[in-house]
Amino acid sequence: MRDNGITVDGMTIDQYLAKNGKDLDQGKLQAVKAALETVSNRASDFVSQSQLQLQKVMQSYNVTVSLINSMQTMLAEMNKSIAQNIR
Repeated sequence: MRDNGITVDGMTIDQYLAKNGKDLDQGKLQAVKAALETVSNRASDFVSQSQLQLQKVMQSYNVTVSLINSMQTMLAEMNKSIAQNIR
């Protein structure tokens, strides 16, 4: 918690333990748990958003590849038609 700057009730974990360390009851442990869950949820949201952005980029890439393949097919047919008309 110290390394990641996670605070509990607006205090660093060291300050929180210095103030409440001798009598950590269930309520105070719940506050620590809530602080950790908040950070965890934020990280999960960030990962989900990143995955959606990556999915969007991959869909655009796949559409582009499909269009390029279609263009190559049309160019091959055009070249074939031109070659036949030259003969």
